[in-house]
This record gives sequence, structure tokens and C-alpha cells, in this order.
Amino acid sequence: MYAALCARLADDLEAGGPTAALLEPHVDLRGPDALALRLLGSVHRLVLERRAGALAAYFPSGGGVWEEEPGWAAFREVLADAALTLDPAWSAHPGEAWPDLVVAERHGCDTHPVDPTTTEGRTALSAYTWPDQPARWERLGAALEFARAVPAEVVAEPGAPHAFLVTLTTSDGGAVAERVLGTAEPHGPPCRWDPVTDGGG
Repeated sequence: MYAALCARLADDLEAGGPTAALLEPHVDLRGPDALALRLLGSVHRLVLERRAGALAAYFPSGGGVWEEEPGWAAFREVLADAALTLDPAWSAHPGEAWPDLVVAERHGCDTHPVDPTTTEGRTALSAYTWPDQPARWERLGAALEFARAVPAEVVAEPGAPHAFLVTLTTSDGGAVAERVLGTAEPHGPPCRWDPVTDGGG
């Protein structure tokens, strides 16, 4: 579904359609800026909030059925009519379970943190989940439930994630930067994970 939409969006961009008008301020952005995902997610959010008119009939996440021709026509109409804005603020290997791993503390940062325990946060995260892939929705549901049951502090950090790593302190008063340099590690070494743009580390 999204592959078909991206192909249509590319053609519409080159033809000077509503996609071009919307993306004109952002045409120089590259892969890590996730421009396509931000556009698709913005429209998906309108669907989830029941503000996308006829397009909802083609989004499986809302009970619809995807059909490319009428679906694209409805999607393009949303681009032409809706006041969408894409804010400029926006190498991994499969992980294996560590049977003896114990997570002592959880901390997080983002330039614009999303709180998954709120309706606003859940809607934002749902909007960036592929609407036609049930397995992703199942994983999202499990992740949201985990976030509710095991909350973690997530702070706003303009320099995320790198500035965050050198300023983070744990409950025992040790700084991550100090630990990396070899000081005492009463809880063990820190583990960093970056979604979408950076992979994991």
C-alpha cells in the first residue's frame, strides 16, 4: 500500500501536483529526515482522527480496504484540501534475547518527546504505523501496553541522542559519560537504542 502511494506521490511531485506544493519547502531533505514517512503518517493521522473524508474507506487500520486507483484519488484529494504541515524537526542488526539481562533503569530522549501513555501520544505513534500491516499494529499495541505498565522518563533534548549521553545521570549518581570512560558501574554498562534514523547501539 505505502509502496504504491510513494510511487504515486513521486509522479505527482514531478507533475507539480498537490504533493509538490506540500513538499516544496522540504525537497532537499535526505533519507534520515524520513520525509516520506512523515507525509504518510500525517495523512494517516487524519484518517485515525476521522478528518480524511472518503480516504478512510481505503485504510485497513480504520476498517477500510485498500484499492490503488480510488485510494490514490482520495489520498491526493486530502493533500489538496488539508492544511498539512511537515515540521522540520525529525545500521541495525536483529537483536537476540539475553536470558540473564536485567534492566536497572530506563531513560530516553528526543527532540520532541512523545508520551505513549496519553491519547495524543498513542494517536501520533499509530499514525506512523503502516495501516495495512496487522503484525505492526499487534507490535504497537504490545509496546503501548508495555509503556503503560513500565513507564520511562523521556526528556526533551535538542542534541538528542549524543548530547543526552554525556549529560545523563542514573539514580546512583553516575554519569553515562563517566562510565564509558571506565569508572565504577554498579548497574552495568549503558545500552543505547536509536529507532528509525540511527539503528541501534
